[in-house]
Amino acid sequence: TNAHNAFKNEAYKQKRFELNKKLTENLKENQHDIAISRLRQSSSPEKSIAESAEKILISNIGPKEYEEKNKELFTAIEEYRNRYGLPDKKSWDKTRGKLLFTAAGWDAETALWLLEKGIPANIRVEFTWKERTPYFNNFCRDLPYNSRRRNSIKKEYDSLQKSQGTYWTTPLHYAAMRGKAEVVEVLLKHGAHPDDTDSAGIKASEIIEKPWSRHT
Repeated sequence: TNAHNAFKNEAYKQKRFELNKKLTENLKENQHDIAISRLRQSSSPEKSIAESAEKILISNIGPKEYEEKNKELFTAIEEYRNRYGLPDKKSWDKTRGKLLFTAAGWDAETALWLLEKGIPANIRVEFTWKERTPYFNNFCRDLPYNSRRRNSIKKEYDSLQKSQGTYWTTPLHYAAMRGKAEVVEVLLKHGAHPDDTDSAGIKASEIIEKPWSRHT
């Protein structure tokens, strides 16, 4: 009886897990559709609508299952901004920079699509010290503990925490650090500058040339 109950409990947990996973996937799918609908049906400019759609786009850029939805949402955001002539171009540029930065850690195809949408390959991407946390972890997870690069990033991050300032870098830096050779090549072909520095004073070319980079 105990074994039977344990089996039933385990089966129930597995069923709940699969259901929650499916609901999460459906929610992500619906997020795109809801955002696109709001953008296209809005009869007046609302900054919050655009900002909400941009957050959805940033959080889903990269995975192939969201590729078509991302493209449709990107187009809807541009159409919305053009239709109402939203003045906060700086905000949209910041979003576009984060999109290309994130794509640089995924694959060349996604990065190329964004470059063809007019995002400059050498765009400077800025993060607040709070936004920096996940990127700090991504940058450092493949680095030797006492490497110059890791120590430089750690020092920069610590100073940002104290000053609550901003950190800037480029998609090329991120692609090189993540070992995305094809992305590096695409970015360079589209005008990325290998000698541009991040706020820690490190050039992208230094990352590409370092033996601890996975770029080959």
